[in-house]
Amino acid sequence: MKKVLIFILTVALAASLAGCKSPAEAATEKAAEKIFENTTGSKLDIEGDKVSVTGKDGSQLIVGENKWPTDKVGREIPAMACGRVAYVYNDDKSCNIILQEVRENDVEDYLAVIRAAGFSGDKAAYSDDINSIYLADNGQGINIQLGYNHEEEQLSLTAIKTQQ
Repeated sequence: MKKVLIFILTVALAASLAGCKSPAEAATEKAAEKIFENTTGSKLDIEGDKVSVTGKDGSQLIVGENKWPTDKVGREIPAMACGRVAYVYNDDKSCNIILQEVRENDVEDYLAVIRAAGFSGDKAAYSDDINSIYLADNGQGINIQLGYNHEEEQLSLTAIKTQQ
């Protein structure tokens, strides 16, 4: 619990310092990174608005970088051409991406893209006025779950690499 609290406080401190930096702020940022690394064993890197945490196993959490992942499991899933990437977690077993500003027709277009890339099962597994969930797999060990919130115009994409 102590490590989780330190992690949350460090990320909050880093986020507050990520804007314009004076030499003192840059030094504080480096000190926060060092404290985080010594406490958790994970590497914290702050670059402008981007905060990334890399675990001992190579797993990576990135907040603030608006880029689709191009390595690990992220490279196995087609990039979505619209929306704004708000969050990325990507490692050798799974990838989670949250996109904001995604319209319903964007989701339909993306379902066509993943079908063209060899993923099947694009029917909604669940849908109501607020949320829709779609499931798909490519027959080569990559399963995708798309969760779309109609009110927030937010898409959560989770890809999991299963054992083959």
